[in-house]
Amino acid sequence: MIKNVGLAAGGAAAGWGLAFFFAPQQEVRAQLAVQEAQEKEARAKGPIAATAVYRWEPDDFFGWAFPDQLSIESIRRLQSNSDAYAPGQWAQDAAGVRFAIDASEGMFGCSRIRMTLRGQWPKPVQVVEIRAQVKRFAPLAGTLVWAGAQGGSPIIDIGFNLDEDHVVARTRTEEFTLGKPYADDEQLTVAPGEIITLDIVAQTRHHYCEWDIHLDLDVDGVREPLVVRDGDRSFQTTAPAARYSARYFYKINASSGEPEGWKAAGAGGLE
Repeated sequence: MIKNVGLAAGGAAAGWGLAFFFAPQQEVRAQLAVQEAQEKEARAKGPIAATAVYRWEPDDFFGWAFPDQLSIESIRRLQSNSDAYAPGQWAQDAAGVRFAIDASEGMFGCSRIRMTLRGQWPKPVQVVEIRAQVKRFAPLAGTLVWAGAQGGSPIIDIGFNLDEDHVVARTRTEEFTLGKPYADDEQLTVAPGEIITLDIVAQTRHHYCEWDIHLDLDVDGVREPLVVRDGDRSFQTTAPAARYSARYFYKINASSGEPEGWKAAGAGGLE
């Protein structure tokens, strides 16, 4: 009996010793398994979820440029609605591109984009560089539909000069003025679950541009690319053309302040 008790006690002690020895390793393996599962799930989703949309400001001097003259139906739709923003309902379907200008800085055209980044990786991900890949064409010079400005105030963080050979995100020293590359002084890191919003102005003095946003990410020491588009299409920005074959301007009665709607002005420039 005593011998059996001793054997039982010795076996229990040995089992406890083995458990004490292997438990930390099992815990480490369990933690690694959880981490691997998290990284596998994150890899399927991507380290960062990115969306970007046009975001216009009411005080922009804005309008739409079309590659050709408007159809009779488009002219009817334009002149039957006195709302300055009404063309936005159909302009894109008619190949129109909305753009804003700043005449004080040399009459360039620009687009405003709001890009949102959301961290999906178990650890922080650094955005090493933000740039644009651009295709350039002559400015759209078919028809101009010009609304002017309606009031408001923008807040801008970074910008693209779409006329540069290598288009990188630049800081904005003041409204419509681009400074040094953003990555020179700033480190943008997206933590797990964090949401970061960037307002971007893309501008061109000379071209009609189709462009995508390209981000270089540092994911656990490995550089990975991320491309951000306007849904399934490229962003579009056009400079003002020297002359349009047809123009329509949004008019407001000077004495009453009431809108008069869209008025044809024939061929000419943006005046």
